[in-house]
Amino acid sequence: MRRARAGDQNAMALIREIGLAARKGAGRARVAFQAIVAYIKEDPAPAIGGGLFGFGGETPAGVPPAPQALLATRTKALTTPALPPVPRGALDQLFDLEEFPLVVARACKYRNGLGAASVVLASGPPISREQVEEMSLSLFASDDATRAFLYGVKHPSDEDRAEVAEQLDADLRRPLVVGQCVGRAVRLQQVRAGGPLGLLSPVIGWEMGE
Repeated sequence: MRRARAGDQNAMALIREIGLAARKGAGRARVAFQAIVAYIKEDPAPAIGGGLFGFGGETPAGVPPAPQALLATRTKALTTPALPPVPRGALDQLFDLEEFPLVVARACKYRNGLGAASVVLASGPPISREQVEEMSLSLFASDDATRAFLYGVKHPSDEDRAEVAEQLDADLRRPLVVGQCVGRAVRLQQVRAGGPLGLLSPVIGWEMGE
């Protein structure tokens, strides 16, 4: 909020995206929105002009309250020790199709491991739609796992994973994150080929005027 009130457009964009997502019912966004509203109440903007850029008169109208389970998860996340960095060699077998799911699952145990695996995968050969379909059929033994993988490809963000992970058992969480790794890599390759930056992040796309 302080950066937004000072005119930081990135901060403004983040607040805007949080508000939009919260009004659509996204659990983590609702938690963040409540935190923003609480901050505004505790530290209101100057009375003159409602704050330099007007961030201070927000209202939670239209935003459902955040679920207590998510609030508890957020509190736990704030007190959980940081994960260790990805060790050297952890992604060496990423391009071995048989080892690929296991390598991604192991990478997720480290800080920014999923992102690191996605960047490495994106630096390899172009990933086509046909290859994604082939992976969905060859890597997993059940229809549910295949569906979880394809969901991850289409919904690769951390927020997407948080929304559904608690509903999945351990056997389906792995194909979900493997799909997210592929989905992020595909988007990185599309951006490198000239696609819009909004493929990586709506906030980045908004900031770039897309």
